[in-house]
Amino acid sequence: MLGTLSKPSVHAWLDPRLVPPRSPELLRRLLAKPLGRTGATSGRTSPALRRGRAHLANLAALFATSLAGVSAGRKAYKGAGRSFQRHLRLAALPRPSVTDPLRSIESAKRYFGLGNKVVEQLGPARAEDLERELADNFEFVAPYVGPLPKAALIAATTGLDLGEGLPDFNARYHGFRVDPINPRRVWCQMRVVATHTGVLRFAGITAEPKDPPERTESPPEAVSITFNEAGQVREITTGYPLDRRCGTTGGLGGLFGILEGVGCPLPPFLTRTVGELLPPALRQSGAGEPEEQVTLPVLTSVDALPEDELLKLTEQLIAAQLGVQDPSLLSDSFSFTGPVPGVLRKADFLEAKSSIDLLGAFPDLDHQYRDLRTCPFDVNRVWFTSSPSGTHKAALRVGGQVLAPTGKQWRSPPVCGSMQFDRHGKCIAMTGDYPMDRRMGNTKGLPGLMGLLEALGSPSPWAWTCRTPTQLWSSLIGGSV
Repeated sequence: MLGTLSKPSVHAWLDPRLVPPRSPELLRRLLAKPLGRTGATSGRTSPALRRGRAHLANLAALFATSLAGVSAGRKAYKGAGRSFQRHLRLAALPRPSVTDPLRSIESAKRYFGLGNKVVEQLGPARAEDLERELADNFEFVAPYVGPLPKAALIAATTGLDLGEGLPDFNARYHGFRVDPINPRRVWCQMRVVATHTGVLRFAGITAEPKDPPERTESPPEAVSITFNEAGQVREITTGYPLDRRCGTTGGLGGLFGILEGVGCPLPPFLTRTVGELLPPALRQSGAGEPEEQVTLPVLTSVDALPEDELLKLTEQLIAAQLGVQDPSLLSDSFSFTGPVPGVLRKADFLEAKSSIDLLGAFPDLDHQYRDLRTCPFDVNRVWFTSSPSGTHKAALRVGGQVLAPTGKQWRSPPVCGSMQFDRHGKCIAMTGDYPMDRRMGNTKGLPGLMGLLEALGSPSPWAWTCRTPTQLWSSLIGGSV
């Protein structure tokens, strides 16, 4: 297991669900500040705060940007002696595949619309529709729920009447595309909007409308639906948020997010990771500073660039190591965000991205960039998917530790990122490392450095903070995460 690292430093590929601070220097000052039980300055520190500081110190030691991108250091890149395009397999970044010989996209749209009573629903809610459409070996998988079998989904879904509680509900499905490996699997995104004007009932929960009614918007979410040879639904993945800055649900997707958005949240031990729950608790104890808020840049049609230009800008930025090789591609106001609160500004982002040599440790590293697509809702935004993989053939330095080559494979789950540009073509915002299916890969669903270490058999001692308390309890009693 990777031991405690000796000092705070900045490294790439940390799973961002471990809340990143605003800067390494800020966190060093925070850890040095003597705090008493109430957070007032004193010469003593409570055991709880000492443990909290120890946790934050380890996070600082692993702290970095985590996204589906390039992490080879400047020196390694300059001395590689090979084309960077070759390293990243970037001869041409694939666009979303709409070649659909099995008509899977048509089948997906038909399924989502069965029994529809609103503008666009999540999917059918009538038991007879679900019994007919779902395969006997069906599975439903969300970020913190499942796999649920057919009977469990029918029991949970039957009786959900969005038309009663949220009559203007609109899932706003978009970005339909065929999986590059499995032609029976269709990916898409949704971005729910709804107004809570009636009684919403779900799984024993009754949410009464408020006056004035709550208007809710979910973040962009990754969705997939897979069919078997008979045309029945074999599996559904949904509720995977892709940008926590968007919407009114605190970054939650699916029905968890909808309930949060209408003011009827589920208990946080079901919906939030320990890494999300711990920092606010430490701040309440005086062990933290206010979180820096970051919002989605607001651009208008005046700022809009042509689609072809946006796609070329995205390819250019990826080929320049996300700005490491050409910082001028990033705006001075640039920010990077991941799945939990925290933001990296330009200088810290570039330091993080150039501080680890992944290519040296994984010479066959392939990020498998694909599905470049412009966003229909956010001006000048481009989405992309990647699934980093490689073989650990040389030493990998992580903080003060060196991981000797293991020969093991690293296969990340598919992760989603995005880039947004201003009218001058500068990147003003980037997101990354949002997992789209936690079952895939060999990292137990963890992206970034956390996932890489898991795949190499040296799991981080802080991987548990990427799980919800409910998931941790399940694993303790013999379940899975």
